[in-house]
Amino acid sequence: WPAAPRRVHTAPLTSDAAVQIALTCNADIASEYARLGIARAEAFQASRLSNPKLNVAALDSSARGAPPQIELGFVQNFTNLILRSPRTRFAEGEFLRAQQLLAGRVLRLAAYFTREGAPDAALDLLERLLDNRPSEPLVYFELYKALTALDRFADAAEALALFEQLQPSVSASAHAV
Repeated sequence: WPAAPRRVHTAPLTSDAAVQIALTCNADIASEYARLGIARAEAFQASRLSNPKLNVAALDSSARGAPPQIELGFVQNFTNLILRSPRTRFAEGEFLRAQQLLAGRVLRLAAYFTREGAPDAALDLLERLLDNRPSEPLVYFELYKALTALDRFADAAEALALFEQLQPSVSASAHAV
């Protein structure tokens, strides 16, 4: 891991620095990033076909004047061909799952920042998350909480409206209570 977060900081800790430290030093997030990398590699590998095999055989006849016999063969694993599509779909599903787990960890970290009085750091995390997952309702709800803590009420209202638009059943039950 980078050595920079382990150094003693003489300057005040900015929200960007806090986010960078959290993303690089948090063991849960680091394990999710590792899982994401493995899932990405497995999805790539699942979409590939195994290398075909080429066989060449030359038989020299012992009969006088007979031409040599040459045999060519091309072999591809038929099972791999048949199972390639389901194997690829499964691996892509696992990659999507790894993305969702990582997003959940980052979302929990943003909620922690907001709770602990660092909503600007939470806002930085949430904006990064929105770059990758713009249709995730819970990101907008956490964004609403961070913006409210920063007294940015107009932006918070917009985030809440987007949350309700993406998650209408939750917002309807919340208003009923």
